[in-house]
This record gives sequence, structure tokens and C-alpha cells, in this order.
Amino acid sequence: MEEDYTFDLLARSRKMHFAEVIGLLFALVCSINAACFHPELAPNYSNEKYAGVWYEIGKIQTPGGAIFQRNCVCDTATVTASKETDPDAKVVYACRNKDVHGSVTSMPADLKAGEKAGNFEQSFNRFAPPVDYNVIWLDQDTAIEYDCGSTLFIENYCIHFMSKTPTIAPEKLQSMKDYADKLGLNTKGLDYTPVKQAGCW
Repeated sequence: MEEDYTFDLLARSRKMHFAEVIGLLFALVCSINAACFHPELAPNYSNEKYAGVWYEIGKIQTPGGAIFQRNCVCDTATVTASKETDPDAKVVYACRNKDVHGSVTSMPADLKAGEKAGNFEQSFNRFAPPVDYNVIWLDQDTAIEYDCGSTLFIENYCIHFMSKTPTIAPEKLQSMKDYADKLGLNTKGLDYTPVKQAGCW
């Protein structure tokens, strides 16, 4: 009986597109051993306040979370939301390769609203496992976003420090880093990495 079930499962899988099978496997793995935090969200969060262009000032990021942003400078995240899509939103990440004159790479993602304002499920495409996306700090000109997911039993997380302008006052940035540290999100004790914005704009 068990052999018949296994044969039937294999037969069905052959009919599926290869990428769909891989996507399902990633999704299964993602649901196992996920050790991500669900931190306190920005109390004043709204899609309207979060919408717009954000310049990434710096980040704390695991290697897996940095695949898309490898060799990137001039990093931005452009968030769009409207009454038609609220409470969901969209984000487009963009950066230049290696230097301020490098080619531009962009990557769009969907943000599906979670149970609380400021929490989303971020998906790049239907084959890649989604990640838990959280806006934990938001004021008039700065934001902190924490996202986390598990793939192939490896936890990857990112803490992004962002500003509405390409620069940020050192004392303000330190306050933001202190706040993220207080939440205990940097479980692997990774170093903060500044993102080059000078000369990009």
C-alpha cells in the first residue's frame, strides 16, 4: 500500500513543471525549523507613511539574505501602496553593481499584509519561499525593517536601516542600532555593514 502511494506521488510529480516541484520543496523546508522572531512593530505604522523611496544606510545581514545585494552600492527600496491594494503593498529593491556608475539591478516583491499593521509576507515569486517582513521602526524620515526566513534548514535574516534621504545623522543611526539590538534580532552577532550612498545621487 505504501509503495502504491509513493508510486502515485512520483507519477503526479512528473506531470508538474520542474520549477513548481522545486518551489514546493523549498516551501516545505521553509516551514521546518524556522526560528525567526516576531518583534514588536512600529506603533504608528501605516502604508501611507511607509510608501516612497527609502535609501538603505546600512544593514545586518546573513550571507543567504545578501544573495541579491552582493556587490551592491546605492541600495534603495521603493514601496508603493494605494487604496486599491491596501493593506497589501509592493516593494522594488534596486542597487548598482560594485560602484556608483555600475549597472542597475532591480528586484520586485509583493508584500501581503499580516495580522498586524507593519507585518507582511514578502514574496519574490511563486517558486521562492516567502519571508516574514516586519517594519519595527518608522518615523518621518527613517525606518528599520527586519525580515527572516529559513531555507534548507538555514535561517537567514536581514535588518535594514533606511532613510528618506541618502544620509543620516550619526546619533540618529546609533539610536536605531541600539533599538534593534535591544530587540535581540541579531541572533548570530553579525557586524553592521554600511551601504555606500555617497556619489550615487
